[in-house]
This record gives sequence, C-alpha cells and structure tokens, in this order.
Amino acid sequence: MAIWLAALGILGLLGLDVSRYFLIAGVLVLVIGGVFAGVTGIPLISDSRRVGRALDEWETAVAPFLYAVKFELLPIVDASREKDIWDRYKSIWHELSPAGDKKLRPLLMSSSNMLAFGESIKGRKAPHSFDIYARVDGEISLFVRRFVDEAPVGKPSLEKLISDAEDVLDRSDSDITIVSAFSKSGFSGEAIEYAKGRSEFDEETDLELISETEHGYRITFVGPYS
Repeated sequence: MAIWLAALGILGLLGLDVSRYFLIAGVLVLVIGGVFAGVTGIPLISDSRRVGRALDEWETAVAPFLYAVKFELLPIVDASREKDIWDRYKSIWHELSPAGDKKLRPLLMSSSNMLAFGESIKGRKAPHSFDIYARVDGEISLFVRRFVDEAPVGKPSLEKLISDAEDVLDRSDSDITIVSAFSKSGFSGEAIEYAKGRSEFDEETDLELISETEHGYRITFVGPYS
C-alpha cells in the first residue's frame, strides 16, 4: 500500500491525473482498517464478556464465605441491632456505603440516596415500615425487617415482606435488591421452602433469612449464595 501511494505521487509530479486512484486508495484503507478492527475487536469484546462472567462467578462463590464471616463469626459491636446489621451489610455490599455517608451524600448528584431505621417508606400503593431501608441512586436497595415474636416466622410474613418491598420498588427500582428477614425465633419449614423456591425460579427479589442469637446471628438462607 505504501509503495502504491508513492508511485501515485510520482505520477502526479509527471502531470498525470491520479485523483481517481487516490480515491480508490482511500477506499481500500477504510476497508482494510474496518476488517482489521473487526478481527481484533471481536476477541476484545469476547474477552470482556468472559471477564464479566468470571467476576460474577467469583462473587457468587465468595459470597457464602463473606456472609458466614460477617454474620456468624464476628461479634456484635453496636448496642443497636439495626445499626449492627447495617454495618455488616455495608461491609459485604460496598455499593451500600454512600447511603450512610453523611459527608458524601451532599456531593452526590441524585437526591434518592437514603438510609432510614424504623421508618415508613413510601410505596406506590401505601407506605411500609422497615427496620432498615437503604437506597443508593437506583444502583442498590436494602430492605430489612426484624421479627421478634416467640413463634418462628411463617410464609405469610415473608410474603408480606416481599410485597411491601416490591411496592416500594415500583416507585424507585434498583439494579440490586436485597430483602432480608431477621428472626429471634427462627423460620418455619414452609417459610424456608418459600425463600428457596423464589431463588430456584429466579425471582427478581431473593429473600435472605437470618436468625438472631443472643450473641450474634445464624444464617438460615441467603438466596443464590446458600
């Protein structure tokens, strides 16, 4: 290609009309460049997708370990259970951090970042109460409800929790949604099967079931990470 262009330059100096040949050369450059970009670009796209899948698989594989360490091995630090639970989730899901960062919040462009303890959160149909609610600009939402009854939590209570969370999500959806039920008396077998069923059939909102003990927590079910 370089030799051809040099030859065209010489012919031009001799007074011959070579404009048509320069046009052809330009087209060839574009075609060859496009082919080269296509050949090299396809592997790059394929590699990026492969890396993305690998990261997803790595997160899924590591998540059970993180949950076990953060909830079952580490002792309770904060006297408030809600704040203790929040700190543990924030350490697992770094995307949640901006919700509770008072210094960072005024700098964020979106006003939808929020962290609330024991407040009613507006849904499309009605407000709903959660012990912990956190939201970061449509990226991630956390819903936590604690059950302190002496009886194990049953399926109807979990269905209500899911329904309330989804009603809030109808107003402000998120890419990642975490819905967690904490119980001082554990969960019924039917409730556990309900949570497992949602995960098995790839429901958009998985349920995490965690039992509270005197000195910490015991994981019952944490969606696809169990």
